[in-house]
Amino acid sequence: MRSRRMIPIVALAAVSVLVAAGPAAAQVFRFVTTSDAHIALDKGPASSTAFGYVVSHIDALNPRPDFWIFGGDGYDEATDSANAVALWQEWKDIADPISDVPIYVAIGNHDVNNYGHFYGSGWSGDGTGPFKASWPDLPQNGPAGYQGVVYSFRYSNSIFCVVQTNTYDGASYSATYKVDAAQRAWLSAVLDTTTAVHKFVIGHAEAWPPSNSSNSSLEWNPSDRDAFWQVMTAHGVAAYVCGHIHLWNRDYFVASGYGNAPAVTTTRQVVCGGAGGGLVSGYGGKFYHFVVWDIDGATVSARVIDSYGAQRDSFGWTAPAGLTGAPAAVAGRTPAVRIRYYGGRIRWQGGIDRGVLSVYDIAGRLAARLDAAGGSAAWDPGTGRSGVYLVRLAPVTGGAAATGRIVVVR
Repeated sequence: MRSRRMIPIVALAAVSVLVAAGPAAAQVFRFVTTSDAHIALDKGPASSTAFGYVVSHIDALNPRPDFWIFGGDGYDEATDSANAVALWQEWKDIADPISDVPIYVAIGNHDVNNYGHFYGSGWSGDGTGPFKASWPDLPQNGPAGYQGVVYSFRYSNSIFCVVQTNTYDGASYSATYKVDAAQRAWLSAVLDTTTAVHKFVIGHAEAWPPSNSSNSSLEWNPSDRDAFWQVMTAHGVAAYVCGHIHLWNRDYFVASGYGNAPAVTTTRQVVCGGAGGGLVSGYGGKFYHFVVWDIDGATVSARVIDSYGAQRDSFGWTAPAGLTGAPAAVAGRTPAVRIRYYGGRIRWQGGIDRGVLSVYDIAGRLAARLDAAGGSAAWDPGTGRSGVYLVRLAPVTGGAAATGRIVVVR
């Protein structure tokens, strides 16, 4: 794993934008789910080996996924806000072989918990600042106060709703575990109005854990958990896809005798928390993995693939008869453009010859707007203006805009 700790100016690659594009999608598509990579910058290659294997096998899928969903905990532990952003960039570097596949990300407890280190002025007081800076192009259609971390998107005949299961306690620098009333009201309203055949909800923490020894799942706040589950079952959500506990499980941990989901529930809990973090023993499913989901009209087929490329499990279902849903626009991405900063210039490679560069600080304030041609534009952030900046590159004629982040250390 490459080290960036001693480099005075760190250049971060652009992240492709999730946009609506192209004609209506057919009701046959594929997506993958993963969670809990827990990469660790400068702790040696072993910290990212398993995640790299998972990525390589996703890359080998044929047909290629239409998109993938990552369920949170991209990194293990951040020391400050810049380190958190750098760790997400390291995650993106490892995932580069599948960077052409659109990605949707949920926020995990490690992503909102800086483990005793304050994020610093200019960062969001709810602990989501580094996450939002690293993933600025996620849908912004969530409830008030949750934009960029809670959202929904439609693909073909299915809807996907992403919730935040880990709210940040600034006093204790810790994450609490619940899907609160504001999110539940939003989720209910979204599901009330959708015409989708298949309904998925994605969050980080599991609702039904194998034990209560860690107090680190939605079981920690059982009344909120039960109300959340009721919203999903009442609206015909087929699966709650999560991670947090580092194993594979789809049976509500029935063997454990603790926290079992109601026997009458129609919503499945699918735990796919094995993308790289240290695996959990004692409950089965102890292997690194990802899940491949194939949708064909009313039919859902899922396969669990381990880090060696072997299939370890499969399951599926068919939606009840009578459900209909018109296909929606396909999520797409802009051409890859790599944005960097060095030698007093913002530089880019790929796709755009001439454009307008807009530079924003971490609070969203416009810092500069520059005309640029030939792949670069001069920019001096000023004395002492260290920090993370968001750069948007808009082409002068035609094409799609690209975004990227740069870190300036002075």
